[in-house]
Amino acid sequence: MDKFDIFQRCKCLYTPKGAAREYAAVGCNFYRGCPYQCQYCYNRKGLTAGVMGIDHAVLESCFVSRPKSFQNISAENYARNCFLEEVSHYRQYLQDMGIFFSFSTDPLSADTWKLTMDCAKNAVWYKIPVRILTKNAMYDPVTNPDQEIVRFIEQEIPEYAREMYAFGFTLTGRDDQEPNASTNTARISSMKRLHAMGFKTFASIEPIVDFDSSYRMIKETVGICDQYLIGLMSSRGTEYPPYELKDCVKFIQKVMKLLKKQQYPAKVYWKKSIRKFVKGSRAAMNVMWDEDIFVEAGYSLQYGTVTYPIHTLAAEALPDAVRHLESLIVSSSDKERKHHETSLMRYFYHYQNTNDLIEYAEYLAHQDMEELYELAKKIKEASDRFISVYSSEMNEKEEIRPFITKVRKGVDFPPELLFYMARILSRIAQCIVSDVEKHLSKEL
Repeated sequence: MDKFDIFQRCKCLYTPKGAAREYAAVGCNFYRGCPYQCQYCYNRKGLTAGVMGIDHAVLESCFVSRPKSFQNISAENYARNCFLEEVSHYRQYLQDMGIFFSFSTDPLSADTWKLTMDCAKNAVWYKIPVRILTKNAMYDPVTNPDQEIVRFIEQEIPEYAREMYAFGFTLTGRDDQEPNASTNTARISSMKRLHAMGFKTFASIEPIVDFDSSYRMIKETVGICDQYLIGLMSSRGTEYPPYELKDCVKFIQKVMKLLKKQQYPAKVYWKKSIRKFVKGSRAAMNVMWDEDIFVEAGYSLQYGTVTYPIHTLAAEALPDAVRHLESLIVSSSDKERKHHETSLMRYFYHYQNTNDLIEYAEYLAHQDMEELYELAKKIKEASDRFISVYSSEMNEKEEIRPFITKVRKGVDFPPELLFYMARILSRIAQCIVSDVEKHLSKEL
């Protein structure tokens, strides 16, 4: 678990990683497993398929194996209590970023919707926006004959609170790939109904099984969908479908042309998977980045563009890195050096894999320009001092004692890596200092 994650002690809230991060800064998973068993589902691929890809929803074990003091209530009620406690504690942060339900199951299936909607309702009471992604066409009498979920939505959610909810539907246009889910047509019908009632709506056009089907889904939802998130199929455990670059570029052009025709065009977030696939194609890039339509990952249907506060790198992380760099210069004993080198390597290893350092800098720029400026200067000074000392030792000695190289068992790094990482820190800090100075000069 990431030691910088503010949610590391939470049972409900967590920080999504990888492609999931493009959907939300905060996720909430009560269940794992899904009855729909879609053929392309990433949870059914790879080493975790036996746990995440089961054919029914089960409550996460942390709620089932609850403490003895909570044995007198159900596991679902214990999960609800945990959620309310966490939401109350992180209320201010969540009001900006919202909560996403869910990456490990369909949060509105027959077994999961009651807990999901009850917790979503409580989050909105705290003025926290929620996003709920589903394949359940709740207004479809075929898949929901008792219409209990419909009654909850229409009777339990007051009209003035509806804009705080965003209901999303995965739309592939390929019912043959989703054998147990509501049809795509039924999902679109439910989206239309919810949009008319004042709820925010979004569509996950991911995965793209084939470009024609995905384009048809977008065309059929124009005017009732507030945002599209579009991406290729996950490659976990399998290969991509045989996408052709020319077909992908044509698809992008058609989508942007279609949306630009609308009086109030929906927003589009092109996921990294598709941006990477068309990288280098000027024809695609010329239309993808339309400033009136394209939005970045930190876009909220309620608030518009929001700067991502990267809480996986807490405020003390950067000063902590500076402290270790400075300590290495003056440390004499092997024990002291080993401690600082190991801590710094772990920090750099984390940065190298997530780029949280740059994103955290962007967050600080949004929050406190002066704090960012002073911190960047300190980082540059400490990094440059470390580089100077390291370079001197390299020049004076033919063989410098290697830095500690083991971050975890079985992983070795060359001794020069800290030197290169210090240079990266220095360059990033210099860029931040320059950008802040330009920004401040414009304000004056």
